[in-house]
Amino acid sequence: MYLGLNLRDNSLMAAKEVPVVGVSAARLHALRREIRLLRSLKHENVVGYLGTVTHGGFVYIFTEWVPGGSLNLVLKRFGKLGLGVVRQYTAQMVAGLQHLHDHNVIHRDVKVCLAVPLSLPALPLIRLSACVSSQPGNVLISDTGVVKLADFGESECLQVLADGSVKGSQKVLGTPYYMSPELIRHDRAASGREADVWAVGCTALHLATGLVPWHDHGFSDPHQLLHHIAGCQTHPPIPGVLEASGVALVARCWRCVTNSPHPNFACRPC
Repeated sequence: MYLGLNLRDNSLMAAKEVPVVGVSAARLHALRREIRLLRSLKHENVVGYLGTVTHGGFVYIFTEWVPGGSLNLVLKRFGKLGLGVVRQYTAQMVAGLQHLHDHNVIHRDVKVCLAVPLSLPALPLIRLSACVSSQPGNVLISDTGVVKLADFGESECLQVLADGSVKGSQKVLGTPYYMSPELIRHDRAASGREADVWAVGCTALHLATGLVPWHDHGFSDPHQLLHHIAGCQTHPPIPGVLEASGVALVARCWRCVTNSPHPNFACRPC
């Protein structure tokens, strides 16, 4: 991902770079499907689609620029957040996910993540900066405190849901610390919506404690972590230092998952 400057109107935007040279016809078809779906998603808590440009063997997908950056940056600057702030951020994440789910889109990678420096391509009428990560924070925050979900354009995932089938759902997508047991186990009964809400609970825990879920287990290998989560019958441990209202907040997301009927689960307040 890059930060782009539109030289026509001087506006800022985020730019996602997708290679199109040497890829299969199926991948190109999936990319076109992703772009159509992006155009259809319009919600305050989902980053807005602005357009696309093809240049130098890449397609650049432009979305609104969210100046506050990812919630990871907020954590790095301010440390763990107060429960009032976490509650507000979580409610907005749920609202954004509800909009995605209502349009048969599963995010599958709600998380707080790190920034990585990038090289810069040159585009006509658009200037790019490398201050956006190659693994963008998927939960962004505006300068006015509005949470926006981003980077939900995994084309294979979108194609699956748009067709109303489970084809391709056996591919594990996500970030280990935030992944639900059924997603890792390839549970065919799970619609994928549960995995999103599980990840919201993990994100809320991360925001409230400043620590990733499962950190106390000390896993050094992601495969060990995945194996552990797949065999779990409960949610990540909640530190005792978190007051009761905080425990209730994060556990509520996981109760939504474990109590949800399949396959009609929706991301709505429980």
